[in-house]
Amino acid sequence: MNSKIIRFISTLLVAILIFNILPVSQINADSNENGLSLPLSESELKNSLNKELEEQNITVEDIDFTNENDTVTVEAATTDDEIGVVEARFEIEPGTNQFNLFITEEGTKKKYSIEISQLSEETIKGSITDVATGEVYNLDSTKGQASIAFVIPVGIVMSEALLAALFTTGAMIIAGGVAYVVATKAKKSKKYNHFRAIVRGGSVYIGGGLSRSKAISRMKGRNDVYSVSKNQAKAVAAGANRNGQPIHEVDRKNGKPKKGYYYHWHPYKRTPKAHSFYGSPVK
Repeated sequence: MNSKIIRFISTLLVAILIFNILPVSQINADSNENGLSLPLSESELKNSLNKELEEQNITVEDIDFTNENDTVTVEAATTDDEIGVVEARFEIEPGTNQFNLFITEEGTKKKYSIEISQLSEETIKGSITDVATGEVYNLDSTKGQASIAFVIPVGIVMSEALLAALFTTGAMIIAGGVAYVVATKAKKSKKYNHFRAIVRGGSVYIGGGLSRSKAISRMKGRNDVYSVSKNQAKAVAAGANRNGQPIHEVDRKNGKPKKGYYYHWHPYKRTPKAHSFYGSPVK
């Protein structure tokens, strides 16, 4: 695959994931206050891409978005003196890190599988695999958009429209380059029993799905987790410190559980300092 085509794919992919799967946000890692804007229109995205690709002498001729059956389809066409006319079609299901890419070059259509291994504030990394031949190409862009690039939560099953709604209402936040959805709104994938979790403003937000071993490792690193049941949460807390029994509690006021707060487990002697949340908030 021509290096210019890879550069075009990489730049287009960054723009799609950042600007259109979820809206642009000026939100910081520790706040869910206002300062939000709507997603870019197709014409605005086209202008943005052309600006990014100007130095490569690549011009985006057209771009079109459709959303059907919870799958976002993005079609783009570009032209360049060196690579000629190239048409690209992405099929992206929100909540996953792997999706299909169809490239038509000089009348020849090929199918590729793209897997994202890293999407941070500075870099997008992954691989592009030619489905027919098995040949793998590296995907690496160093032109991520500071403060608004993020990883879409793996294991959080939602449509593009719902994700956008959550983000614009502050029910989704960005922390450390990763998107987290408030636990009361997140539709959790049945593939996972455990999820990354953080607490902001008294609310529990959850991110990507985790295996039990990875959830335990996360808790050992003094980071919170969320599990689908009391026993699943207890197992993570017990695994984080095997020297004794985990501690079960909920924040209280005047001797009664606080409304809106979650029951959770701490590892033995609260070491390491982290929460293993579960269930729904106290009503």
